[in-house]
Amino acid sequence: MNNNNFYKDDCCNFSCNPFPNCCCQCAIGPRGPQGVQGPRGVTGPTGATGQAQIVAYGGLFNKSISSIIVPPLNIEEQLPMPNQMPYQNVVLGVNTITIIVTGDYSVTQKFSALTSGGDAFEVKIALRINGIIIPEMEHSLTVNIISISDTSDFIIRLNANDVLDFVIFSEVGGTVNFRPTTTPSLTLLKLGD
Repeated sequence: MNNNNFYKDDCCNFSCNPFPNCCCQCAIGPRGPQGVQGPRGVTGPTGATGQAQIVAYGGLFNKSISSIIVPPLNIEEQLPMPNQMPYQNVVLGVNTITIIVTGDYSVTQKFSALTSGGDAFEVKIALRINGIIIPEMEHSLTVNIISISDTSDFIIRLNANDVLDFVIFSEVGGTVNFRPTTTPSLTLLKLGD
């Protein structure tokens, strides 16, 4: 068959590709409808297990010491907390808690006094981190013949090797008699990284 003898209509009935001398322009029809969606592929492999959050908690409290002498001139004195609560990933020392794992912690301090044993006087109690008072955890109380108590909670960012303690101080000083409970106490719980 001679390619040069094709008419336009004949050209459009064949693919032009094998006939280089066919110069017709074949009409293009409308796009057909989209086919149905194919079946779902197989489930991919399970990803690696994420790193578990490290648990950390602990606390100290007092159930044996009945009183403390608070020095004058705002000399900071550690509150006695010789008893230990259950703990993990912290170090419980003598009236101190040392952080092992950096993270955000909920810290709670509790204080309760029965009497002053004498004239009323004002004291301040506070949480310290590495010897520095945390303003949000500092409170003023008047110790007198009436029983008083104070509980403070705060979420604090703590770093590994931070040392926490609970202190009391006063301008005039005096004797504080503790209530027969488990105070003073200091507890912490790691909330997140």
